[in-house]
Amino acid sequence: MMPVVTLPSPTVRAQLVPDNTLGAESSLVTPMGVQELITGGATRGANLFHSFVEFNINEGQQVYFANPNGIDNILTRVTGNNPSNILGTLGVDGNAHLFLLNPKGIFFGKQAQLDMGGSFTASTADAIQLGDNAFFSATDTANSSLLDVNPEVLFNHRLRNHTAQI
Repeated sequence: MMPVVTLPSPTVRAQLVPDNTLGAESSLVTPMGVQELITGGATRGANLFHSFVEFNINEGQQVYFANPNGIDNILTRVTGNNPSNILGTLGVDGNAHLFLLNPKGIFFGKQAQLDMGGSFTASTADAIQLGDNAFFSATDTANSSLLDVNPEVLFNHRLRNHTAQI
């Protein structure tokens, strides 16, 4: 008789890799079972900025952005060379509006779900325009003028033009 060995099933983890473009204000990812919580980021007025090299959520995984008091908009960019695959749950732990920017593409699988009190915008544009002359860019992070913009003029809901073949 052969012994039966049962191995625990591996914990499904999202592939969330913050980059270092926000310096000391980088995003932090905290695993909590099948859920992962994103905290940190750069706060400017009522806006919270996150930046990742990779942003993927596996099927069965739940990823939530923390929504600190006073934050109305969470802007997230992906600076790496791969598209984002959202196969599980993407959410905000509060009522802030979530913006996800990845110029390499964003794919939502059949099991993808959104769980948030605010609105959600996903874009393959290369940048979000902030005010008249500032951009939160996923492709030109070194020349981003985000940190030089006064908080009261940060967000005006305009996306920078981006063309791509589909």
